[in-house]
Amino acid sequence: MAEKESFVLGLTGNIASGKSAVRQFLENAGAITVDTDLMAQYTYLPSGPAYKPILDAFEPIASLTPKKAPISRKDLGRIVFSDPAALKKLQDIIYPLLNRQIEELIANITKGILVIEGVNLLEAGFRSKLDSLWMTVAEENTRLKRLVEERWMDPADAQSRLRSQVPQAEKAKNADYLIHSDGSFQETYAQVEQGLESLKHLLPAPDWQASPAQFSRLVPELFPQAKSLIFQEGNEEDTQDAQKNQSEALFALLARRSALWVQQGTQTCISIYKLDSGFSLLLASHPQTRDHIEVKTIIAGLSHAAEEHHARALLVPAALLGPAEAKKLGFLPGDSPIKTLQAEVLPLVIRKYGLMPAELYLKLL
Repeated sequence: MAEKESFVLGLTGNIASGKSAVRQFLENAGAITVDTDLMAQYTYLPSGPAYKPILDAFEPIASLTPKKAPISRKDLGRIVFSDPAALKKLQDIIYPLLNRQIEELIANITKGILVIEGVNLLEAGFRSKLDSLWMTVAEENTRLKRLVEERWMDPADAQSRLRSQVPQAEKAKNADYLIHSDGSFQETYAQVEQGLESLKHLLPAPDWQASPAQFSRLVPELFPQAKSLIFQEGNEEDTQDAQKNQSEALFALLARRSALWVQQGTQTCISIYKLDSGFSLLLASHPQTRDHIEVKTIIAGLSHAAEEHHARALLVPAALLGPAEAKKLGFLPGDSPIKTLQAEVLPLVIRKYGLMPAELYLKLL
């Protein structure tokens, strides 16, 4: 029998337990990842399949929502996270939609590791679709602190969210592998690497050629060279503590973004990008000089990574790519109407990174 070429990995955990960081580490290793919590949010955009059912089921939300306007997640959250019956009503609308979307994804991705992340994978009935289930765990005081300090949630709302979820200990009984995220990013990364040990043969090659440069995913082995490109010389003394702080900062970077090590002859740079909702967005390159390694070279390598992750479009800020060069490379202005893309999603994605559609260029893959 031929060896299976794909693997469906579920990643769950209660709110603020470190799921997103672990998913990003897995993505940086070459896995294709999806965020079902984000997918659920998109279903109740005005063009989404859950929009009308939610307005029909929740009269207070319908009365607060102007015609064809987005549903307020904050208002909806206050209703469902304080009332188990209301939460069940919302889940009965969302879960069947997500199940169909996930089934389509699994059917279409026949090679590599597909990571399905979500706080309610078990509750939504996804377990039978998974080859393995990982779970992130963290102490309640750690999770409360993250919600208040990192997501700026009101402490009372944060406590309500924590209490509305199935207890961690009960969920953990269904997990095949636990990742404890109370410690440093480096410690969390090490646990991810350990969990991937038996699956690495399913991941794509960590480096590739896109003429005239060589590209590699940024990994800890490259951190010594990366520090000289990202951290300005003289900012910190070259002490053991300073080096340790810089290493942790790079692990923190890889917990939120993807990074490529680019080498062309004797020149090197690091390109930071983000895969989000089917878009691959170039965010920065270090050193930040446009004449160091040409942006068209970086785009060639980034396109390879984006296609490996089944991205639908490549996005490059206008600050990094001039209009003449953008046109030559086949990019369109970011505010161009593209029928094959969900028009409401692109602005939501890029605003997370401080951009507007008119401030970037877009190329379909």
